[in-house]
Amino acid sequence: MSDSKQAAVAGGSFQAFRAHGVFTRPFSVTGVNRTSVVMVSLTEISAEGVPFMGGATMKVYNIVPHDGAQVEVRGEILHDVDLNVRISFLVA
Repeated sequence: MSDSKQAAVAGGSFQAFRAHGVFTRPFSVTGVNRTSVVMVSLTEISAEGVPFMGGATMKVYNIVPHDGAQVEVRGEILHDVDLNVRISFLVA
């Protein structure tokens, strides 16, 4: 799975990435600036990109919108190895 896979959906967008443990990383999200309200969710996905309820617990800790269409996210994936994850963004 590509680390930069992105898609837009009605009212939001999502991207796929791989991680485990605590992570802090930037994501490019069209239309975001420092005054945006950004909501985020995490879900495990299969190698084909299909969401499913896996055994790992996932948490979102902090979401920081920045000028230039960037969102910094700190979260945690409670698993011992990297998992395929979809992060979904809703921007207001």
